[in-house]
Parts: sequence; C-alpha cells; structure tokens
Amino acid sequence: MSQEPIDNTESEDEPSERELRISQLLAEFLKQEDEGTALSREEFLESNADVAEDLIVLLEMADMIQEMAGPLSGDEFGLNTGKKKSEEVVANADASGFNSKLDHRTDALEDTNVDKDDSIDFYLSSGLIPLVGSTSSTPEGFGFGDYQLLEVIGQGGMGIVYRARQAGINREVAVKMIRSDRFHLDKDVARFYKEAQTAGSTQHPNVVTVFDIGDVKGRHYFSMELVEGTDLAALNRESHLSSRRMAEILRDVASGVHAAHKHGALHRDLKPANVLIRDADGQAIVTDFGLAKRLENELDLTRSGDTVGTPSYMSPEQARADETRMGPASDVYSIGAILYELMTGFPPFKSDSAASTVVEVLHREVVPPSELSANVNKHLEAICLKCLEKRPQSRYESAEALAEDFERMLDGRPVKAVPVGKVRKTIRWINNVPFVARLSGNHFPNVTRVHRVVNHLLWVIPVLLLGLFLLWQNVRQIYVPDSISIGTGMSDQFYHQVGLELKNELAGNYNQPTEIVTTSGSLENVNLLNSGTVHIAIAQLEVLANDNSVAKLTPLYADKVHIVIRKGQGINSLKDLQGRVVSLGPLHSGMRITSERILTTLNIDIEGMQQTFKPFQDMLTDPRIEAGVVTTRTENQILQTLLNDSRFELIGLTTSQINQLTQIGYHRDQILGEGLSQVEAELTPTVATMAFLVSNANAGEALVTRMLNALFVDQGNGSIATRLKLLSRKAASQHPIDFHPAALRFFAETNE
Repeated sequence: MSQEPIDNTESEDEPSERELRISQLLAEFLKQEDEGTALSREEFLESNADVAEDLIVLLEMADMIQEMAGPLSGDEFGLNTGKKKSEEVVANADASGFNSKLDHRTDALEDTNVDKDDSIDFYLSSGLIPLVGSTSSTPEGFGFGDYQLLEVIGQGGMGIVYRARQAGINREVAVKMIRSDRFHLDKDVARFYKEAQTAGSTQHPNVVTVFDIGDVKGRHYFSMELVEGTDLAALNRESHLSSRRMAEILRDVASGVHAAHKHGALHRDLKPANVLIRDADGQAIVTDFGLAKRLENELDLTRSGDTVGTPSYMSPEQARADETRMGPASDVYSIGAILYELMTGFPPFKSDSAASTVVEVLHREVVPPSELSANVNKHLEAICLKCLEKRPQSRYESAEALAEDFERMLDGRPVKAVPVGKVRKTIRWINNVPFVARLSGNHFPNVTRVHRVVNHLLWVIPVLLLGLFLLWQNVRQIYVPDSISIGTGMSDQFYHQVGLELKNELAGNYNQPTEIVTTSGSLENVNLLNSGTVHIAIAQLEVLANDNSVAKLTPLYADKVHIVIRKGQGINSLKDLQGRVVSLGPLHSGMRITSERILTTLNIDIEGMQQTFKPFQDMLTDPRIEAGVVTTRTENQILQTLLNDSRFELIGLTTSQINQLTQIGYHRDQILGEGLSQVEAELTPTVATMAFLVSNANAGEALVTRMLNALFVDQGNGSIATRLKLLSRKAASQHPIDFHPAALRFFAETNE
C-alpha cells in the first residue's frame, strides 16, 4: 500500500465537441441576426435539428437578458465588429469551455457542478454576459434596480452572481439572480427565496450576510456581502494546507453551520466550493444555502424520497433521502467529508457516476486518511472519522460539539474523538479481504492489491493445511516415541504392577525404553495424558466418562466394590455408614470417585460422614477408621490382609442396591470368599467397574498396536494378561465399548 502523499491537483474538465459546436453556432447566429443577414430562427433551428432544443433555450434566454439590459452595443460584447471580432468570440469560447473553472474569481458564492445540458449561462458567456472575472466595457456596467452590475463572479445550476455597486450608499456587494431559464419554474423561485431567507436569518461572522431580497421586472435577486477571497476548493488545489489551518477553517465552518442549525435550518450542500476564505482575516464564510431545509419543515421544496446535495459530501441519510433521520448530524458528516478531502486530496467517496457514488456513501466503509497519505495528523483523522460514521448517533451530537473539538486540537488539548486503534484498524483491514467481506456481509470492501494477495492465499492455505494434515496423519500412524511414558498409580497398587510389567515387556521384547510415572490414580493419569506428560495410562471407567480426548485401548480387569467394616462398631449395612469415619479413597483418585458415585446413587449422605482421604490400607494402623469403600481387585494383597484380619469383615450389597447401580453402568459381580477368613459367605453380592488401558485420542496406530502386543502376545513366558489374570484378548474384544481405531483393527484380527 502506497504511503506517498496524495497530490491535490485536479484536472480541468474539457468542453465536449457538442458544447463547442453549440457555442459557435449561437455566437455566429446572433452576430448575423444583429447584422440583419441571419436566417429566420425557424430555419436556423431546422438546419441544426440535432441541437435545436438547446438552441431554443439559449435564444429565449438571450432575448430575456437583452430585454432586461436594454439594447446592446456592438462595442460592449463584440456582436457588431465584423469578422475579426467574431473569430475572437469563438476563440474565447474554445478557451473557456462550458464548465469553466472559477479558480481566479474574487468571490465564488456558487460553484455547483451541474450537467452540461443544464449549464445555460455557461453557453452565453461568450456573447451575452461578461465572462467570469471580466468587467463591462462601460464604467457604469449594467443598470439593475438600485445596483450597477460590474462583473460575473460566479454561476451555476440555478443562479448567476455578480459583483455590483449599490446606489445611494456606494458599496460593493454581491448580487445573485436566478437563472433566466429557471425563473419561470415556481419551485426554483421558491427555493431561490428560501436560500436568501435562510442565509438572511442567520447573523453570524461565519455565514454570508444578506442585505436585500426582491425582483426587478420579474427577475428575482438578493444582495449580500461581497467576500474578497477565494473558495476552499480552489485554495486546496493551489496550496497544501497545514493541519492547523485545516482545523481553523473547519472550526469556522462548524460554528457558522451551528448558527444556522440554531435558526432551524440545515445546509445540506456543504462542500469546499461553498466555503469562502476571506483574504483580509482568513476567516471561513459558509455560503450557498440553495438546498437548505427548515428543521421544522415549514417550507420543504423537495419531495419525500428526493436525494439532495452533492453525492461525494452528502451523508448516508441524505443519500437515502431519509427525512426522518436527517438533522444537524447530516451537516456534521459533510464537514467531515470536506476535512477528508483537505487531508487526502479527494472526498471520501467518488465514483465514475453520481449513482455509484451514492451507493458507496451508503454501503462502503471509508478508508482512513492515514492509509492514503503518510503525513496525517492522528487527532484530525480521529475527528474526521467520527464525523463520517454511517450512523448519525455515532457522530458529533452537534456542529457546535465539532467546533469545540477543533478548538481543543488547536489549543493542544486532547480531542473527544478517539483515534482508530491498532485492533480496530486490523479488523477493518481484514474485513476488506474479499473472502472475509463476503462472509461478514460487507458487499463493498475497499480492496487493495495486498487484499487480493491475501484473498488468494486464503484459498491456497486451506489446501496446504489439508496436505499437511494428511501428511501428519500418516506420520502419526507410524510414530512411536523414543521413550514411552506410562501413568500408573501408587507404588503399592495393582495399576503400578501392570505398568511395571508393560515396561519390562517393552524393554525385553521390543527394545523400547519406557518410563513409569507414579500417580495418585485414575484422575491424575487422565490429566497427565491430556497435558501430554504421559503417552499411556490406566484409569477407571468413571473417570473416562464423556472425555472425548481419551481413547480406550482395552479393558484390563474388573474392579469390584468391597465394603469393609471394623467389627463391633454397630455397622451392618451401608445406611449405618452415615456419621461414621469412612475411608473413601485418596483425593482425586478413581477409587474415591467410584465411592462417592455409589453412595450418592444409593441416597447415603456423604456430607454427614466423617470422611478421611487416607487410603484404605491405613485401616490396619488407624483405629479411628470405622469402615472403607474399597474398589479394586479382590486379589489385591492389602485388601486380602484386611479380609483375613479378625478385626474386620466384609458386607455385601442388597439386591435392590445392585439393581440401582446397574442402571448407571456398573455390572453385577460376586466376591469369592475362598482364602478369606473374614468373609462369611462363599459368594458376596456386589458390583464392579472396569479399569482400562488408555491413550490420547490422537495417538498413532503404531504406538497403540505396540502396547496391545506387549499386553496380549505371548513371547515365550506367557503374556502379561495371562500372568496377571487380566481379561484375555478374546474377552477384551467382546467388551461393549468404543475403542481407538487401531485397537478395533487389533481385536478384529483376534476374532478372525
């Protein structure tokens, strides 16, 4: 993106061939008519039928001006001086064109660019009225009521402005007349008077002063102060304004506009050409209230739905012709658009047609000036962008508030407008990438070359990512860590024993280094697995519930629930545990999670128990522990020590309790009393859960397959599953769980 300052120069509009032809035809015909050698007007128009409509209007206007000014002498405008003067007239028309720029005029009270077919007075500048900036050949000029019209200093779509001298008080003023081709239209006459009344009702140093309103022989006019200076459009083209000078000028404009608002009028056509800069003191004067609207709608000369104003400077509500939202904030927007042009060299929105410009005003986000020009004052930019907000309520609440912010900047105080931050700039930039713009509903993004490059990358990157993903999947499937870490449990627990067997098997038969990580149990194992600290772990089913980040490789064995009580404590059932000191298992262990889940399901108040987080083996040494809920294999050596100690006994679950627990995933089981002296029944009814070998869900196929082979494949001295009395490969394959995909393939080979 270019950061070069933007040139403010503006190319001159060249007159079209049609306009040049009309000018030449008209000048020659009027000369011939004055000499008495012309064809009749009917014949003249018939011979130039393709431009007859324009010529009719121009001829009518010539008649009106001649009637107003009296007989024209050949010396005044060159109509009776023969061939030489006629050639000069045509040459003058060629040089000035029909949309002559008013760059060198002393005053420009109206410089509205209009359609060429509507620029009637521009066509007559070569022969019927003086050129802009020229003087009459007689010192007195034209007589017009109390005024002597000295020279034309401005002209546009509806009016012509003259420098004039007012008789009696001998002061120079500016006299604006309605164009002769427009004064027969009641709507234009009413608008003309409304302009005079609006400007006249606002007495303010920054609003042009109106002296007199009236008509002379049906020709409507009003006179106003003559501002010796230049308009802001010309000033901006001719010189580079400093940030301070911009703020000074637009502070004056905002102050004048606020005065108009206080008198109930919106300007609705603020633009650089309608702001005059007085030579004497440099003050800015707001002019041309031709499209002004009374806030109370007492005189509305535009129909509902009419779009009024100059597209590049009009607010979105003006472009939408939304009368209900039009207010002081609309003029604030236009001041922001003027500021934008002063900073960048062109208005915020300017397309190849008025209609396209209106569409941009309505829908396109403005490009911050700092993205278009390197030397932009950030405070001035903040003020500008606040004025140009699409929503009126997001702009300054009044032109006065805007003027005050300009004053703060000039005083070196912080402005109320918040500069655009890096985050907002980044979001705005990203939203202009075509692909992102479509997703966000931004149908008119400001697209630069860099945006297009990024847009192409947005299509390329997903393809690259997909390729990398597929590559990683292939690599992951064959990847086995240099050293496998296995999370087991406490060193005296069966989990730890299984882990040690796996370590030895991997080292002896697969030359695979393995590290055993001692933990508090299932919950810590799963956490370590999710954090990437271990590759493989052992965990109870309860801990794995609803955890999609963990994959089950195989069930290992059933962990049965044993209710061990201390004799002589009056405990005969689970209900009697309430209020007692009970070991439920270490904090965060799978055993404790199982204990709490079982007791809660059976409506036994855990809160009422005097719980201990000590492991169940502490029952052997701590007489305060009255009972323990122990979920492990019956073959556990410490459990067997308890159940062969005369101080303890085992109680079973009732049929009703077992039925309740099977509803939440536990399965029925029995505890064999063989070899356990304190187990009275041969088979004690209980429930069991399952312990699983697990991995991360994205573990590779090679790692999973190696772990299952180490567990189930007999390498000559029996498999680990056989030696530790775990579930066999066949039994494990029939367990109704969701396995890791690699485990599914492993067990499918078993069934074959």
